[in-house]
Amino acid sequence: MNYSAHAVRSARFAGMAIIAIFSLSILAALQFYPGSYSPYTNWISDLGNPAMNPSGAAFLNAGFVLEGILFIPFCLGLYRWHGHGRGGSLTFTMSAFSGFVAALSLVMIGIFPENYAASHTFWAVTFFGSMGFFLLLSSVHLLYCGESDSFAKRISYFGFLAFAADAAFALAFYDPTFEWGAAIASFVYVALLSYAMIRKS
Repeated sequence: MNYSAHAVRSARFAGMAIIAIFSLSILAALQFYPGSYSPYTNWISDLGNPAMNPSGAAFLNAGFVLEGILFIPFCLGLYRWHGHGRGGSLTFTMSAFSGFVAALSLVMIGIFPENYAASHTFWAVTFFGSMGFFLLLSSVHLLYCGESDSFAKRISYFGFLAFAADAAFALAFYDPTFEWGAAIASFVYVALLSYAMIRKS
């Protein structure tokens, strides 16, 4: 099996696992959250704060760690649309690198929940910043190298929308609603990319 086939096979599994873990960890943490919770007033990380959610925080934080680990092979799956010489190599490399930084940041968010305020804030800002670059650069990569794959090109358009959601959160950092919007858009993009990899297998 060559590198491209192996990377795409691993990425398909990783992408599906990321979506499943994200959904289940959110639902589990919500189940144990005491009192009321609303995406309009609560940050996602409130679910992983041991002081606010003592019985359910571990679900979200463990989910973040697993999702970050799985995001590394997922990013390598972009090699599926590798091509166009140096241009394709550059967009793939830049996309993968920004994805690796986002993956590391997500793991660290799980290790340092909200009660570690300074560390949590640093890694959360790093995650949304690097994830924004991943969304933008990977969408450019799909648009540039996926010209023979019309479905991949359509996904790239959604990737640009997800990047806009991420940028909107950066501009409205103190609004939890924008955080939820940016996170959901990012994970939908991951789901669509996973489907594209399965579709082309």
